[in-house]
Amino acid sequence: MSCLASNIGNHLNVRLVNGPNNASGRVEVQYNASFTWGTVCDDGWDLNDATVVCRMLGFFKASSAPVMAEYGPGFGHIFLDEVECTGSENSLEDCIKSKFGVHDCTHSEDAGVICEDSEPDDFDTSSSSAIDIDLPAIQPDIMIPSTRNIGNHLNVRLVNGPNNASGRVEVQYNASFTWGTVCDDGWDLNDANVVCRMLGFFRASSAPVMAAYGAGYGEIHLDEVECTGSENSLEDCIRSEYGDHDCTHFEDAAVICEVSD
Repeated sequence: MSCLASNIGNHLNVRLVNGPNNASGRVEVQYNASFTWGTVCDDGWDLNDATVVCRMLGFFKASSAPVMAEYGPGFGHIFLDEVECTGSENSLEDCIKSKFGVHDCTHSEDAGVICEDSEPDDFDTSSSSAIDIDLPAIQPDIMIPSTRNIGNHLNVRLVNGPNNASGRVEVQYNASFTWGTVCDDGWDLNDANVVCRMLGFFRASSAPVMAAYGAGYGEIHLDEVECTGSENSLEDCIRSEYGDHDCTHFEDAAVICEVSD
């Protein structure tokens, strides 16, 4: 499953970032699409809380509830603290918790989850809340996806940005590799335009370099990307072989997308 972000009605949205795959990562939440994304403090964080997050994202349940910024500390706001779910809730919004934005934590206490993507044979999929990852064109009244699966080939997502339209670019090939970053060697607005269109945006307004949204970790999957700006995917651009690079994560590329034309 490639979807890392879920819009739950017009209320609490959730996403996972910085995980090694789509089923794990640091938990970030956003209220009613009117706030930037923020993290969840791990005070009291347990498997019941993690299970609610996983089901919000369309997974079956959680297998672990990592704490102490297991997937790296976030930045900016910490939106939830003292979360106490029974595990049966449909959303973190339904759990006992602190008021939105009230906490006594630092980002070294950011909560994470590891989700399970399987279900028992008798699970009734007719009532599942799984999100279809092949999202339609972006409309003004729905949440902007931060992740997109492009056919069976190159997937792209933005992480660590202040909103869904900006962040560090990460790619994954054919859902068979972990997510990795893109080196900024030669990175420009044409390359950023392709990424933004892959995610359903109109175009890019900027192509930040030098890890403007923080340094990633793990693999660097693409380098020397040269797009004309008209391609449908980074896969169609001139670029290094997948995994070949001469970079460090201090050179991670990013984009800032424009929401409307």
